[in-house]
Amino acid sequence: MILPYTSDHRTLWDRTIDESRNGTFLLHRSYMDYHRERFEDASLLWQDQRGRTLGLFPACWHPRLPKTIVSHAGLTYGGCVLSPRIGLVQVGEMLREILAHYKQQGAETLIVKPIPQIYATLPAEEELYWINRLGGRLTARSASQTVALQEEGVRFSTLRRRKVKRAEGESCCIVDDTKLDDLPAFWQILGETLRSRHQVSPVHTLEEIHSLIRDNAPHIRLFTIRQGNQLVAGTLLFEMAPVVHAQYISASSAGREVGALDLLFHHLIERYRQQGFRFLDFGISTEDGGQVLNEGLTFQKEGFGGRTICYDAYTIPIL
Repeated sequence: MILPYTSDHRTLWDRTIDESRNGTFLLHRSYMDYHRERFEDASLLWQDQRGRTLGLFPACWHPRLPKTIVSHAGLTYGGCVLSPRIGLVQVGEMLREILAHYKQQGAETLIVKPIPQIYATLPAEEELYWINRLGGRLTARSASQTVALQEEGVRFSTLRRRKVKRAEGESCCIVDDTKLDDLPAFWQILGETLRSRHQVSPVHTLEEIHSLIRDNAPHIRLFTIRQGNQLVAGTLLFEMAPVVHAQYISASSAGREVGALDLLFHHLIERYRQQGFRFLDFGISTEDGGQVLNEGLTFQKEGFGGRTICYDAYTIPIL
């Protein structure tokens, strides 16, 4: 049975995320709803005949494409959030009912961005099988570099190791900024870097990040590098066990000169390996749905030991 999401479902929604095998805190309502004024929500809950909520579908009406639902326009991924108890046949029932519901609402197209498997605590690709069966086609594929923290093998490249040693020689200090004292300074470096190199601004404003941290504090961490009294680099991390995701990474020109990020990620990879995380995901190095590859950024992330996973989007006609 399909239930359109309302604020009355908030506690049930978040509990289902926490008990699922592939949900992350990005799908909590406290994260999804910070930009709710930008998107018309179309999220759904799916219950079996016993009234158990076994699946969620975070979604909204596409802000630019008419008669199109996307899961989710404001998030890196969406798709089916699955309980450990739901099986392949039931996921097929869930997706058919989702399509039927959106058809009744006047939608003609559904765009799904499934949660990558690295975020799952158990296998959770039933959705991919049914997307193919239901006429879906791959319409975008972005590439992200990810370090397998618990596996031996690919580690820092020779170039990255040299830069670590240089940063150590330049008396760079790693700061676990639990009080977020350095967040404004880091955001200034981030904004200046994105504007000068890519002519864009951070996806989130500083005020939005403060709000997200307030509502999701256990999951968001800031680590910085200082050279003397000067902040020269940092990263804002989203902890989503078994994955830690680098949401923002940036260094000033001085930080790039001394290899500050190399030292920082050398430290963080070991830290999260010891804590039992399975992956450190650096995020995508592509633009325009994967059609443009930033080879320099890819080279840097691969130097840290990252290898590629894909963030996909599928388009399903609603017949």
